[in-house]
Amino acid sequence: MNCKTYKKIHITPSHQTTQITLHTAKPLLALATLIGSAIPAQAITFNFTYQPGITQEQIAAVELAGSIWSAYLQDIDVVVNVHVEMTEGVLAEGKLGGATPAIKKINYDKFKEGLGADGTANIHQLPTSTHSSDKYRTRLTGGIINSSNYELLTTTANNKALGNDLSGDASGLDGYIQLEKSVNWSYRHAGGKVGHNQYDFVSVAIHEIGHSLGFISGIDALSGLALPTALDMFRYSTESASQRAIDYTVGGTKYFSINGGQNPFNFTQIEKNAPNVYQAIFSTGENTLLGGDGEQASHWKRNSQPYLGIMSSTISMGGIRKISKLDLAALDYIGWQVDYSPKINLPALSTNAQTKAQKIWESQFDSNTNNDAIRDRSSDVQQMMQESGIYNWGWNGYWQTANPTPSSQVPICSHTKEQGNK
Repeated sequence: MNCKTYKKIHITPSHQTTQITLHTAKPLLALATLIGSAIPAQAITFNFTYQPGITQEQIAAVELAGSIWSAYLQDIDVVVNVHVEMTEGVLAEGKLGGATPAIKKINYDKFKEGLGADGTANIHQLPTSTHSSDKYRTRLTGGIINSSNYELLTTTANNKALGNDLSGDASGLDGYIQLEKSVNWSYRHAGGKVGHNQYDFVSVAIHEIGHSLGFISGIDALSGLALPTALDMFRYSTESASQRAIDYTVGGTKYFSINGGQNPFNFTQIEKNAPNVYQAIFSTGENTLLGGDGEQASHWKRNSQPYLGIMSSTISMGGIRKISKLDLAALDYIGWQVDYSPKINLPALSTNAQTKAQKIWESQFDSNTNNDAIRDRSSDVQQMMQESGIYNWGWNGYWQTANPTPSSQVPICSHTKEQGNK
């Protein structure tokens, strides 16, 4: 089989802006392009297990969410193990889901090495200390610059994408996802329709999986001693950029930048014959007393623009969220192999997910099968959290918030029609 080479969108140091231009001359279906095979030839593998109490329909929805990510992520050597549980009253009020990724501490040198192997062209644009190539610079509260950072945090899934720990514990958890049982869920993602008083289950599952893939910020950790994450290596403000450092503070305006903070990563899309520029602006933290916007920093900023991506912090009733170019760029630059324009046969993926869910469900009642996809893994989750070293009791994850406001449609990709808030 010939390996396909995927074109990245990395820029050279001389470029002052970073844009992708997409054209949508007319309204598009709220589905991925219905062309091509259902399962990509080269793709990440998700291995989901489920806590008892989940339904067959919910299993199918989670499997579909994983298949959608697999269409974009081409890391064929990576297997991501995620345990999913339907809980009730565990998450904070108004939260639809929560993700608790397994965390790994790595050296900054190891991170740069992994990015180099992945083909990231602008490693020299990282916030490397001018005095030592194995350290990076952070801007802290009060404008203090720390140039002595030599470690950072990654999710274990992200660490695998960087080429590390591929031969480690094959069954070890890379993430734990909780979804609120009492929510009025819709499971019609593949049909592109959600009831006006329902939340799309698949959209929320895609979002929570995204956190396990590495879309997290150390700013959100309950421990104030948490290190910056791989994603934080691209978190800037105008103040930190002038000091050649990432911005590791709450509040202000923070953005995702791949050119050392010169400008936010952005892309231009033609909508109704006019250009619309989308900029990658981050949420700034839950602590409003310190100037945060009240949302976890591990998200795109809500309402800063019509719709930035699946990793925005909220989802509206009646809305379907899709993975955007900004979501993909963030994962690309922290080490994943990304196909920005895959051909996705969403109905076929949905059918495959339903078939797999049926087999998983029926295996519970067949003594001749050895399928343990549905089982209590509470002890495994506890072990994962302890080994991660940053979680305290009471932590319930990087969450997505329910927004009861009905959603409106905003096109974000050339082959999809997105749902988002105006």
